[in-house]
Amino acid sequence: MTARHTPPGPGAHGVSSLPVLLEVDIDMACDEDGFDPPLTAAERAVAERLIAEWRADDDVADDAHPITSASSGLPHGAGWSPRASLKFDLRTLQQLEAEENRIAADRARVLARMAATTDAIEAAEPTRGTSRDIEMARRSLIAEIACALTVSERLIQMRLDDAERFHTDTPTLLDHVAAGRLGFRQAQILLDHTSSLPGEHRAAFIDAVLPIAESSTPPQLQRRARTLRERLHPDSITTRHQSAVAKRRVGLTHTHDGMSWLNAYLPAATAITIDTRLSDIAGHLATADDETRTLTQLRTDVFIDLLTGTPQTNEPTNPTTAPRRRRGPRPTVMITVPALTLLGHTDEPATLDGYGPIPIETARELAGDATSCIRILTHPETGTTLSVGRDRYTVPPDLRAALQHRDTTCRFPGCNQPALTADIDHTTDWQHGGPTTLDNLAHLCRKHHTLKHHTGWTATHTTSGDSTSDGTLTWTSPLGHTYTTFPTNAMPLRPRQTGAPPDESPHDESPSPRLRQTPPPTPPDGTRGVLPENPPF
Repeated sequence: MTARHTPPGPGAHGVSSLPVLLEVDIDMACDEDGFDPPLTAAERAVAERLIAEWRADDDVADDAHPITSASSGLPHGAGWSPRASLKFDLRTLQQLEAEENRIAADRARVLARMAATTDAIEAAEPTRGTSRDIEMARRSLIAEIACALTVSERLIQMRLDDAERFHTDTPTLLDHVAAGRLGFRQAQILLDHTSSLPGEHRAAFIDAVLPIAESSTPPQLQRRARTLRERLHPDSITTRHQSAVAKRRVGLTHTHDGMSWLNAYLPAATAITIDTRLSDIAGHLATADDETRTLTQLRTDVFIDLLTGTPQTNEPTNPTTAPRRRRGPRPTVMITVPALTLLGHTDEPATLDGYGPIPIETARELAGDATSCIRILTHPETGTTLSVGRDRYTVPPDLRAALQHRDTTCRFPGCNQPALTADIDHTTDWQHGGPTTLDNLAHLCRKHHTLKHHTGWTATHTTSGDSTSDGTLTWTSPLGHTYTTFPTNAMPLRPRQTGAPPDESPHDESPSPRLRQTPPPTPPDGTRGVLPENPPF
């Protein structure tokens, strides 16, 4: 069974008319999206009856529609299995998500048109048309829209700014959103990166990043788009970094229930070091038998203690009352520097794990304080890994470092947890003959590591003709969907030793303790789910 969105013809000004009709076609031959198994004849009959009922009730109010009514459920009868219901609902959610994206694209076009119309009206007035007049007209327009929609003027201002940038900088992005090839949040991320590029480089950036954007979550796209932008920007990263460092700041945003957000805009290397330091100390404290705080709470308490020197509790596990434990392990960050850059033959930037390109000068400063250095030899043009050192039965430090360099994050679809704190998983289980090799290992955060071993999710490494893998994983969900995740840095290597080493436990590496996580509160307005590159203050 497949779902197809069939919108009516475009309305005035190229904006599609709403509401739209969600039609569902029954594919009697096979399931084109790879659902396995396909619906039985009885299930198809029930689905066809359901669709006929929906169409017959087309004139019923929206709140009575089976898709839009929260109280409505799919019919339960002969042939309608729970699995078919889940598959049907999943397709419905996909179509609703696509429609939300189309609505957002239409809204951006309408806002841009309203702004242009307002400017034109002011410019046409004989006694008006100054920049001050246009500014006041803009403010009036924003207030008008905010009142009509019962939302804040700040929200309308943000939407209007984005709409005008879409119209002037990247008009094709909204076309991709409207066509269902790109989510609106992904389009916003590309817009932010494109706006910082000179005009002559924007088209090349969009062409290069679109294939990646279509299959990336917003956090993944942020990282990948940042790397592509650095390669295309005509100004050196060192010059731009120096300018950005001059804008560093700390800001305070008050929220409800006596709480506030404290935000800092600072160099990425420093920010990641601080974040890693907080996690290291908090993780060290969490191992105490009498510790009851979650990892998120511990990180916050350590942050407060380090800045104020004031203990947050009188418990023995408090950082102030337990200075030896507070010291904890030294924060660890991974930096990849091309060998030819170190030799001064190229100006290719270094890569900070968890962020992306950083100036080579910053990398040299960090490397000067490093306690260890692991060589990973790569091809100077393609970046393909040529060697990671000695072959070993278990996961040795050099292979572990190569894995971290290859993956950088958890390899489950959509997950952005850093590899530094993740488990190392044997894709084919050790007890089932899986070797400890680069093309049978991948980083999984504890949540998704557990999910893989205790549910119907499965993963396989994609191999080439010579039986090697660059780290690409293909995941299959319990409902039969397949998802492909790609390594940040492709590293094709031939398989190593196959069999379990003597006197070694047949279990995957699990270096991090099982820590409780508390979901953070919603960030202040305007963050769109991830922290923006430009600080919100």
